Amino acid sequence: MDSGKWLIKVLLLCFLFGFTVSTDTITPNHSVKDDGSLIVSGGKVFALGFFTPGSSNYRYVGIWYNQVPQRTVVWVANRDNPIDDNSGVLSI
Repeated sequence: MDSGKWLIKVLLLCFLFGFTVSTDTITPNHSVKDDGSLIVSGGKVFALGFFTPGSSNYRYVGIWYNQVPQRTVVWVANRDNPIDDNSGVLSI
């Protein structure tokens, strides 16, 4: 089988089965913005992103369990310095 046909079949399978390529790494070229963007761990256990706890008006950067219905935050980066709007960006 030539490589062009093989590539088309692989892409078609990925499309049909809904496979996506995601990253679990922050790099200088890939930041996390406060627009719903998340970084999900390779095993899909944890997510990193911006969130607002409870009835707060502030935004925080944190890590939480990804597949638990009730968000359970396990780490907060800016606990003492929350953001008061959605302009946050986490980058390296």
